[in-house]
Amino acid sequence: MVARKCSVNKIRLGVSDLIIVLALIAVAIPVTLAVQNWLSSQVSKAYGYSVAPELVANIVAMDYRNNNVTMVLSLANKGGKDLDLSNHVNATIVFEDGGTINTSATRISGKSILSPGDEATLLITLPNITSRISVVILEVKDILGNNYVVKVVVK
Repeated sequence: MVARKCSVNKIRLGVSDLIIVLALIAVAIPVTLAVQNWLSSQVSKAYGYSVAPELVANIVAMDYRNNNVTMVLSLANKGGKDLDLSNHVNATIVFEDGGTINTSATRISGKSILSPGDEATLLITLPNITSRISVVILEVKDILGNNYVVKVVVK
């Protein structure tokens, strides 16, 4: 038997570094495209779960005098639909003792149809109030008749 001399270079068999890098790229690109496609399909679902308010209300001023309460509220349309303020806005007043009273808020400034981005000012007057107000709940309808509710916590 004749023994062959093998050099170190011939013994080292395997896959070259270039082939490994190309194989990783060949796998990474389709995986990246699949993940991107899945994420873009989830965007429409995320908008459906959005918690951004369409209607924002704040108390501008409130006055308690002789058991009478006068409140001035600002109402901003942050949504995408026109809101109808031509009729009175329904308001539910919640008192600290748990009692409630239903009343209406009168528009004193702003348009009767509140377009997206517009604001209006509302006035609520309540006679003979003996308990402190804790929450004001406003109910507004859009031009199609759908209800939108916004809650204002009184501090």
